[in-house]
Formats: sequence, C-alpha cells, structure tokens
Amino acid sequence: MRHDPETWHRLSMDAARLGVAQACRIHGIHRSTWYRRASAKTAPIPMDDRREELLEAILRICRERPVWGCDRIAYFLGLEGVRVSSPTVQKILIAKGLGSRNSREEWARTAHAASPAQREV
Repeated sequence: MRHDPETWHRLSMDAARLGVAQACRIHGIHRSTWYRRASAKTAPIPMDDRREELLEAILRICRERPVWGCDRIAYFLGLEGVRVSSPTVQKILIAKGLGSRNSREEWARTAHAASPAQREV
C-alpha cells in the first residue's frame, strides 16, 4: 500500500463507514498499522514543554511533605490532575539532589528557614 495522504484519507473514510477491520482488509494493511498511524497523530506533550510546571509542583510537595517518596508524590500529583510516573518523579528528585528522604528533609528545613515569611516573624 502506498503511504501517501490521499490513500490514508480514503482508508480513514472507509474506516468511519465500514469499521477499521473491514477497511484494513479492503486496503490490504494490518490493523496494527492503522492504529499505530492513528496514535502518532495524537502524540503526547513533549516533556520539555511541561518540565518547569512539573518541577515546581514536585518541589512544592517536597517542601510541604519531605518524607513522601516518589510513589506518593506521583500519586498525589495524579489527584491534582498532573499525570506523571513515579520513575519520572524520582529522576527529577535525583537531578535536584533530593533523591533520599534525608536530603529532602534537610532541604525543606533550609527552604522554610530562608523563606521571607519566616524571616519577618
């Protein structure tokens, strides 16, 4: 099968009309090819575009709850609507030097001590 846009357009029209399995049989392609191409059109947001907001959210949680590990942080972010895996959280924590509980607790103490609200009191 040719992979030009016109052929894929005809295939997608047939898939809408007949169903994916029947359209793929008619055009002689495997269903997995159809689904792979369909999923490529809706690619996830690149990590670089959301890294800053993710980093801020992870550091905020680490400041509030330094004893929480990567699994609990990822779960809590999921409750807030931010989809992230615990290995990604762990990679970010390690990159910031906050991979261990002790380092997060120490960082949280110094971060709270250095905040302007604490200095005014």
